[in-house]
Amino acid sequence: MIPYFPLSSIQVGPITLQMWGFFASLGVLFSLFISLVRAKKAGIDEEVIYNSFLIALIVMIAGAKIFYIIFSAARDISIDSLIYGGGFSFFGGAIFSAVTIYSYLKYKKLDVLKVADILTPGLAVALIFIRTGCFLVYDHVGSITDLPWSIAYSDGSWRHPASLYLLLGNVVIFCIIWYLEKRKSYFRAGAIFFVFLVLYSVFRFIFDFTRCADLGICESRYFDLTYTQLSLLAVFPVSVYYLYRLLSNKIQK
Repeated sequence: MIPYFPLSSIQVGPITLQMWGFFASLGVLFSLFISLVRAKKAGIDEEVIYNSFLIALIVMIAGAKIFYIIFSAARDISIDSLIYGGGFSFFGGAIFSAVTIYSYLKYKKLDVLKVADILTPGLAVALIFIRTGCFLVYDHVGSITDLPWSIAYSDGSWRHPASLYLLLGNVVIFCIIWYLEKRKSYFRAGAIFFVFLVLYSVFRFIFDFTRCADLGICESRYFDLTYTQLSLLAVFPVSVYYLYRLLSNKIQK
């Protein structure tokens, strides 16, 4: 069993590092570096990558807060707490960012699927860093369990390490993406990106069943599903459909 050890911040000399923000920042930087290297090899202007990241960061913050407010409104929480509190929805922010980046790439008349493939490995790396931060600050509290790898919570209960599941799931996704990346010449543009969406949808949908539902901080449930799971019910079939279309003619002549 894993003891309760929330590590929200560490002191480095006169500087206090907030662990989630620190790991999230590292994830963004590594993701940007990987994407820039890949863009250069693919002949894509680096400015496109910089702009895509800037758009993603701005829109993700706003979208994550909006998504959180909308789907938390049913909970007994004041509107001020929803707006000014620390709650965010990463998945909601990702949806807003994806739509905005898609619009930007279309405006620039670029191959959206080609750029999506370039960004995908970096995105997978960023998620690994972000979920590491989530695990250290004890974000995403799990449901009660007696499994040998359960993690202690502040109320004395033993729960699923939901953040750790998400972290390990993202590591598996990255490994699969990297394996396919070495064989990308066999696939049409966009296949890597849609493989990522399919895998992420499956892992996240399953892991969300281990999230808590008995505490005030737990996500709202609709039909016994989190709002992320409900959203994935739309993302998954669309991703599978487009992946099938790409793979049905996967060999590039």
